[in-house]
Amino acid sequence: MEENGTLSFPDDLFKKKPNNTLKNSVYTRDLRSESHQHLVQSIHGKEKEIVEEFEHADLEILAITETKKKSVGITELENGHVLVFSGVHKEKRAAAGVGCIIHKKMVQQINNWKAWSERILEVRLKDEGSHQKTVIVVYGPNEDDRAECKDQFWEKLTKVTEEAKGEIYIAGDFNSRVGKGDHIYRTIVGEQGENVRNNNGIRLLDFCLMHNLVITNTYFKHKDIHKYTREERSRGEKSIIDYILVQRSNMRRIVDVKVQRGPEIYSDHYLLAEKNIAEKFEGAIEQRIEKDIEILNGNIEEIWNKFKDIVIETAKQECGTCKKDNRKKQTVWWTEKIKEHERKRVKDLVLESKKKAWEEFGNKMEENSKNNQKLFYTVLKSLRSTETYSTLHVKSKNGDTLTDEKDIMARWREYFEELLKASENMETNVQSELRVLEENEEVITLEELKETIKDLKNGKAPGEDKITRNGKSPRRGEAHLPTICFCGNCSGIALIGLKTGAPLCTMLDMSLLKREVTDGLSVLANIKAVPRILQ
Repeated sequence: MEENGTLSFPDDLFKKKPNNTLKNSVYTRDLRSESHQHLVQSIHGKEKEIVEEFEHADLEILAITETKKKSVGITELENGHVLVFSGVHKEKRAAAGVGCIIHKKMVQQINNWKAWSERILEVRLKDEGSHQKTVIVVYGPNEDDRAECKDQFWEKLTKVTEEAKGEIYIAGDFNSRVGKGDHIYRTIVGEQGENVRNNNGIRLLDFCLMHNLVITNTYFKHKDIHKYTREERSRGEKSIIDYILVQRSNMRRIVDVKVQRGPEIYSDHYLLAEKNIAEKFEGAIEQRIEKDIEILNGNIEEIWNKFKDIVIETAKQECGTCKKDNRKKQTVWWTEKIKEHERKRVKDLVLESKKKAWEEFGNKMEENSKNNQKLFYTVLKSLRSTETYSTLHVKSKNGDTLTDEKDIMARWREYFEELLKASENMETNVQSELRVLEENEEVITLEELKETIKDLKNGKAPGEDKITRNGKSPRRGEAHLPTICFCGNCSGIALIGLKTGAPLCTMLDMSLLKREVTDGLSVLANIKAVPRILQ
């Protein structure tokens, strides 16, 4: 079930009110998530209570789950707020359901919405500055649901996330327990989670890893009552299964995410609130600058001092201040001997931890290569080095280092002129050698080559020909050429650095090995082919 939303509201709902500030171009967003499960049978009859808590908590966007509201649509609530919802078809039994409440001051920013299923709802917002943001409300399958049901949910959520535009916020009840950060997922989940991780949690972590998302409420230190999002007191159970996900690049905008226990609508889930201070700070600065328009008058020094004062004063008002203690604690027993001992012990622990981390990472990659190839290649691509190398200097004929571009090009010209001139003189000798080979020389047979290889000792390193006793013999009609050394003045590779020359040597070897030549052809005749291959 996928349905696109079209907006239908009273005409006066979208009338713009006079505004002498820049607040419409940069507005404050606090993304909050409140999920309902088990004890909440339906949203019907609770709209008034939800709106009251919504306004009392001073929210702008509220994601709600397990609404049990059928069909899909958008409706106006009390005081001008809007509810976008997605549920099952009318003929089906009420189940699941997700919704998103938008504050009345942000209603005109709704650009589009789409009901993907009774578990996924997408709402797109765009302000007057064409800044796009996508809010995705989700209600994940239970831990004991069938694997097919889970796969369908995560595949659809992956599709929604890939098509989302602008800043992405995913909030709701995932029914996933992700635990705390470890070596594999330390960039996704913080150290402030719980100690339990289930199958749904692993699926959520892999999803975040694939899309470069961060689980925000695992990064901020709070008391347990402000961490656990669900609590069933009759059974003595509590867990963290509600999350707010954001892109890693937007994590710096968020100053706090925690559970608020004040709002109460008879649910076993608590309100999870995110505090986004960046846009509030930017909006406050723009208001101050527009109000104090005189800041633009004066010389550069005066404008800078006025602007600096506005930024500092606004930062103190919006972000607050904290005290920093620079005093260092001194202890008598912390001697250099103990410090050296601790440094060595910590070094060993770090090496052991790194080794363990790489082993776990390798095991995870091996598992993904079989079960989740999309994630495997995504991680593999992110690890791939993008460094490029270029030739910055070469040596002259006398061994001096040349760095000027013109000198380098002249040296290349001189070098290849000598090289190709020597090749021309070589041609007569090669042709003569070939004639002598055809008339007089005795060609080595394949049987003789096999007998020679059998006489080689096991476990010995191969020579320049790369032939070992256990190696395969060359096929009839092909000559196994030795590896050509480029350490001297026998080709242009000698001018190139090691990092650039090594791959060219390998490519040249492969090109020579693939050439069809006559049994018994000398090495000199094959070297003659090098300039053509290089060209």
